[in-house]
Amino acid sequence: MNKLLLEAHAFLRDGDFEYAICGGFALDLFTGRDMRIHGDIDVCAFEKGKNAIVQHMVSNGWSIYEFQGQGIVRLVNSIKDCQKGRNLMCLKSDCEIVKFYPCGKGDGYFLHKFFHTGITDFNYVEFLFNTTNGSSFIFKGRIKRDLSKAILYRDDIPYLSPELVLLYKASDFEREWYQFDLEETIIAMNDEQKSWFYSSLDKLYPKGHAWRK
Repeated sequence: MNKLLLEAHAFLRDGDFEYAICGGFALDLFTGRDMRIHGDIDVCAFEKGKNAIVQHMVSNGWSIYEFQGQGIVRLVNSIKDCQKGRNLMCLKSDCEIVKFYPCGKGDGYFLHKFFHTGITDFNYVEFLFNTTNGSSFIFKGRIKRDLSKAILYRDDIPYLSPELVLLYKASDFEREWYQFDLEETIIAMNDEQKSWFYSSLDKLYPKGHAWRK
């Protein structure tokens, strides 16, 4: 098991909120192998847990920045600073994979640059906030996946199912490594997971998608 995943799980499970590893590390958990180097640790979370997340990160000495779009982030110190629906990047003082620069919007606002060198220490986490109606994971407001199928476990570590991870990656399928992620993961998925993935892909992209060719 990747040491970063073990560290992340040991830390996150002490917080009073639901979470699941997502992104590339979730695909590693599903396939049971380290498929490639990953740039960061992505964590699926829900809005109802945002207050507990902010408290947990701040109390443990992490800095929190809220994504504002167009490369701009805003430093936040409490849940009162946060806006609903916006994702959070959290980092420790020794994190070197992201740098901040003045952006001219005022105190607390910065431009950021992410260095895709691969994360080697547990000092950076992105919380990606998603929607649930209590029994289903809701993707982009209209595609539902039963929570028991949306969130899986390996060695007690919760992670987002591969069909959902790939559905997120489909919106940026030309990014480096995403085709690799698809090819290496799809062969390990069962028939039901594949069927749901391709059916959902067709709903999202009725005019067709490169991953359907």
